[in-house]
Amino acid sequence: MVMIGCRKGVRKADRQVCATSDIITSMLRVVLALLVSSAFMSCAPVARIRCSNGEFNSSSLIRRVSFAQIRAEYLQEVEAATLPTEPRRGVEAWIDDQIAALRSRIQTGDEIWYYKYEKCCGWYRAGYVAIRSGCPVFEINTREDM
Repeated sequence: MVMIGCRKGVRKADRQVCATSDIITSMLRVVLALLVSSAFMSCAPVARIRCSNGEFNSSSLIRRVSFAQIRAEYLQEVEAATLPTEPRRGVEAWIDDQIAALRSRIQTGDEIWYYKYEKCCGWYRAGYVAIRSGCPVFEINTREDM
């Protein structure tokens, strides 16, 4: 019989229990190490583009969008149709103001993209961003977890 971590003098019936508990403890240590390392890896920085206004992660860009798509997608995401009239008007006014601010900053050649990236451990940030020469110039943040 294999004796893992058991002291001499342990009764024969207890040796198997002791060996089993040592194996389980070893497995738990491995699982814990994997969980800790995966948590750090999911929060690790990604290659970013240096822009005059900071760093930008271009891999978070999902798809190009139009102004009309921004409004329609946002109202669908927040389920505006299910809101009572006054709150719905407030939501619509907010997104319309954001789109107007985006329009005022856009220049010929700029692209508008929907972006989404994981900040850490299942928490996301999402929205719409105007890209000029590979760098963001204006952002409408529509989702910010924690």
